[in-house]
Amino acid sequence: MKNITLSADERLIEAARAVAQRKQTTLNAAFRSWLRDSAKAATPARRTWPPTGRSIAAWITRGPANDLAAMK
Repeated sequence: MKNITLSADERLIEAARAVAQRKQTTLNAAFRSWLRDSAKAATPARRTWPPTGRSIAAWITRGPANDLAAMK
């Protein structure tokens, strides 16, 4: 697995980390899940990033189920 470095506002990182903790996961695992789901949804016919126009913070807060519903 390759490591990457991202920059974000400290308050956003802490808020996302708190949401991940409430979901009994880590921010790293939540980001990997978001990245995987976003890459799957970005088909040649639909090349937007993120697929529904939502931010990573929204994805972590609300989860992938809402992304799938929005794409239908």
